[in-house]
Amino acid sequence: MTMSVSKEPVCGYCRGDIAVMADKAGLKSLTIYEEATGSVLYWQPGMKSLKVRD
Repeated sequence: MTMSVSKEPVCGYCRGDIAVMADKAGLKSLTIYEEATGSVLYWQPGMKSLKVRD
């Protein structure tokens, strides 16, 4: 699944919560594009938080 976030970057607390929600939803992966910073965050099963893609 791919998402886009505008206005503000995803905070550290929310990164963990989003990872838990993605896991509970049974997603195979999640990619989030932060429009404010241009960063790309990703999550895969087994990860406890979103990570910044290099």
